[in-house]
Amino acid sequence: MSEIAVEDALFGEVLPPRVAEIIELERQADEHEAIADAERGQADAKRWEAEPGPPYRGVVVIEWPAPVGGSVYACMIGRDVKITDAATGKPFGTCSNVTVHADPGALVTADLTLLADKDGEPLLDGRVVTRDGEPLTGVFPFVVAEMRVRER
Repeated sequence: MSEIAVEDALFGEVLPPRVAEIIELERQADEHEAIADAERGQADAKRWEAEPGPPYRGVVVIEWPAPVGGSVYACMIGRDVKITDAATGKPFGTCSNVTVHADPGALVTADLTLLADKDGEPLLDGRVVTRDGEPLTGVFPFVVAEMRVRER
């Protein structure tokens, strides 16, 4: 029994040929979309396997300074933001920019602009590496474990 015949039996009526054709085309489109989604998922899995290293460089805690001012219009400023490694509690002293991503239904992540070593890895300790007189930097993704605001 075809899927259209099942729908006919459910509704207790015979569908006009054009309506039955549209239903069948929608079913086929849904099936093709499901196959395409599965293929994309497999491609994503292969891409993640092919990329060297973890997609995130670690887990951080971001501590913001208390808002400036006392009214409802008090503002947070970017100066004195403290970034620490969630596992060790060690601060990131070389972070020059933080971009937080808080997409609904996903992990909260942060792209940190940090000094980089000669291999392009985050430089957390050691000597600053320069190229053409400028310190090497890179933008590195981290998972955010916690964000908090300092007491006033």
